[in-house]
Amino acid sequence: ISGNDCLFELTSILMNYSLWLMDFCRTVSRILPLNYLAQHVQAFQKILNRSASIFKYIRQYCLPYLPELLTMKYDLDPLIIDTYYYQTIGESLEIQFLKIW
Repeated sequence: ISGNDCLFELTSILMNYSLWLMDFCRTVSRILPLNYLAQHVQAFQKILNRSASIFKYIRQYCLPYLPELLTMKYDLDPLIIDTYYYQTIGESLEIQFLKIW
């Protein structure tokens, strides 16, 4: 097993975990009523910020060491990861505005 294989698997696991965190927040927000409690808002923000930091970590530290063929062939395209990063930051800020209301 080469180092690139291990790094690719680690990157894929981190990507799937971060996407799962986003999906978890979305699923729980559908179940809860519209009037979130303060503890729910803080938990959602922590989860979404963790997801965003994982995307940022993948982009900065994992992708530069992977061959270009692997990143372009799968969902590890840097533009896709940046899009997910900005989406999670946006969702976290949206929840913060909910807390203000």
